[in-house]
Amino acid sequence: MEMMLSHFEDLVVGHFCNRAHDILVACKAYMDGAQVGSLVKGGVQDVDLSDKSCLKRFKDSLAGYVDMLVKVFTQIGAEDCEKFQSPGMNGNKRFCGMPKAAT
Repeated sequence: MEMMLSHFEDLVVGHFCNRAHDILVACKAYMDGAQVGSLVKGGVQDVDLSDKSCLKRFKDSLAGYVDMLVKVFTQIGAEDCEKFQSPGMNGNKRFCGMPKAAT
């Protein structure tokens, strides 16, 4: 049983390591106002013409989560995640220089 759990843990870590950039780009898109559920790999898809962008409180809370995710993703081996950190966390890089979600 322990061996199975170990392999499952490797699977989960590998999944998040491989998807780290997609997850961080999604967070950025939501902070930019994308509608939740509108993201597809490679960009934002229009799902509704009415304005159903993320709630301000949700968008504002994402910055703290992004910094935590960058730290954890980097620890598990995902590369180049630092570019997603907010200004106070990554030295001279600016948050506005973060890659914009594809539209």
